[in-house]
Amino acid sequence: MTRGGYQMNKIQYISLKNNHYEGITCTDLSAPKAFDSFDINIIDLSSNYVWRNTGKSPENINCCKDLYNISDMIDNSMNRKVVIILPQNISFYYYHYLQDYCKSIELKNYLDGIVKILINDLSIPYFVLGYENNITLIGNNDKFKSAFYFKEFEGNVITSAIDSNKATTINYNDYYFTTLAIECRNDLLNFLFNTKLVVLQEEIPNWLNEYSFYNDNELKNIKVKKEKEIVSLKKELESIEKSIIDNLYFKRILIESGDALVEIVFKILNDIFSINLFEFEDKKAADFIFKYNQTTFIGEIKGINTNVKKSNVSQLDDHYCNYIEDKMEDEIKNIKQLLIITHQRLIELNKRQPVADAEITKAKNNNALIIEGETLLKIYEKYKNGELLVDDIYKMFLGIGLLKI
Repeated sequence: MTRGGYQMNKIQYISLKNNHYEGITCTDLSAPKAFDSFDINIIDLSSNYVWRNTGKSPENINCCKDLYNISDMIDNSMNRKVVIILPQNISFYYYHYLQDYCKSIELKNYLDGIVKILINDLSIPYFVLGYENNITLIGNNDKFKSAFYFKEFEGNVITSAIDSNKATTINYNDYYFTTLAIECRNDLLNFLFNTKLVVLQEEIPNWLNEYSFYNDNELKNIKVKKEKEIVSLKKELESIEKSIIDNLYFKRILIESGDALVEIVFKILNDIFSINLFEFEDKKAADFIFKYNQTTFIGEIKGINTNVKKSNVSQLDDHYCNYIEDKMEDEIKNIKQLLIITHQRLIELNKRQPVADAEITKAKNNNALIIEGETLLKIYEKYKNGELLVDDIYKMFLGIGLLKI
């Protein structure tokens, strides 16, 4: 931003006032831009619409979540210079009923409440406000009204009322708080300039940037090299983040049920056996049927909240019986039943109970194999690491009872 041929700091003005100030980035309280993109960030809490609460008491404000987010942005910002404009003596409306607010209280009668809200929502330093209508002179001729002053606080006084000398703007660390009525762009700029929060510098012409001094050329070459490294690192980081997301997708086999679980199991089996189970037509005879070597695998996929039950094994056997109903004897010689099941899926993994012996025995009697979701995930991990080959897994799937690795 420039002013009279001078260059000025980059400023973000955050409010609920829907203002548009030339040369200043104006954003809504609900959608501020990154604080590190600006030299100074101003949070204007003086709007009437800030001091509203649909609840039955004035203990908080409707936009509290916006302030939580802003507080988090401040904490994670490298540039921590923040100006907070406090309200004048307006009314705090609360208890919304039948499209209107039923109750209100003047802020002068709720000063402790104001501070408490700001400390809780914005995590700001503690201070105490006092009520007093006064005038503060900034610079030579700029007069600002205010309804409040700072009674108790840590930090430095930046502006004071003319007659009473009471603090109307204070600074503590990187926070600046003011009770002054800043009502327009000129007010804001005069306040920032005269309190030295914003400094004017001669606007830099293009030729000055091109003029070489000391190690400029060396630094520019290093900058180009580092920018290329950053691009490469960003691509690498994107690849890493994608892999983490992919891993999380497969880990969901430990908690999912229904179609989501079926999709994960299909992707694992597809990768291991080089098949495409997504083309399998579900005729309620089984969740999947595929052939590898001379074996036909018939499978049931379950995600349940309880431990494995005999009925789960029995359902798999029903699928098997339906499948062989119209098959020739030669076609049913090498059929293997697989129950892939994520049980106790809502319980932390290390707190789940093992599959009971009775269910394992039933699986053995039915020539079926129970494969827990965790076991299939470990097998897939070993396959991707090259520790297991597809034929190793094939032989595992030929077992009966409960698959253990």
